[in-house]
Amino acid sequence: MSRKNGKRQTEQFLLQFICVAVLWATFSFASVGSEEEGPSVGPVIIPAIVSAQTENTVASETARFFENTAFIGNSCIGDIYTYGMASGADFFFRVGLSVKTVLTQSMTTGKAPIIDELNNRKYEKVFVMLGENELGWVYPDYFVSDYGKVIEEIRRRQPDAAIYILSILPVSESTSAINRNCINNNRVQEYNALLANLASQTGAVYIDVGASIKDEKGYLPEDASSDGVHPNKKYCEKWVNSLKEQIIIIKEI
Repeated sequence: MSRKNGKRQTEQFLLQFICVAVLWATFSFASVGSEEEGPSVGPVIIPAIVSAQTENTVASETARFFENTAFIGNSCIGDIYTYGMASGADFFFRVGLSVKTVLTQSMTTGKAPIIDELNNRKYEKVFVMLGENELGWVYPDYFVSDYGKVIEEIRRRQPDAAIYILSILPVSESTSAINRNCINNNRVQEYNALLANLASQTGAVYIDVGASIKDEKGYLPEDASSDGVHPNKKYCEKWVNSLKEQIIIIKEI
């Protein structure tokens, strides 16, 4: 090789080395950034992705928890359905439903009595929430007797299902003071005591979901409901989460 060609190759090598060094330095500087440039885009995007994944995971876990589950009840159960708090479950409800009419009335979108909706598939858990519309009944004993018949009819249709009686939810202090149709917290507590006793007599399980949404005085907070009776989405979520927690505890015992 001539001295001239060797010199040329050396110059080409040095030029390539310098180009690579410049490119590497530029890339490193762009990746690190300076303090004046502010935070990089990465930390802003990643939490959003994690948040979406977390929400999907929670929704999936909720759906699995309420698989093979039926909810039967009045408008309070309807609220849970509307808010999508227990995805995976089947809901059978009607506004104004009582322990009597659950055996005779259909859902607004159905034809068969609500109780007969349980004939269509096999459930592992059946949650029942009734009693808000019966607080004005003159004889509470009739309420207990009719509720007992509801439990019997559920068990006849779903002999292998665990039956859970959900407590009547507390009402706000202002609604309790008005006392329209005997809707007041003292009456709610009286009826819930009857439901707890009924559960022990019928082999059902009583769940006090109302405890999770009442204030220090035992009322539903005034800002938790527009009518003092039906909890808003935030408070519905609270009692549904309480329901899940109590069911998990019961299974672990």
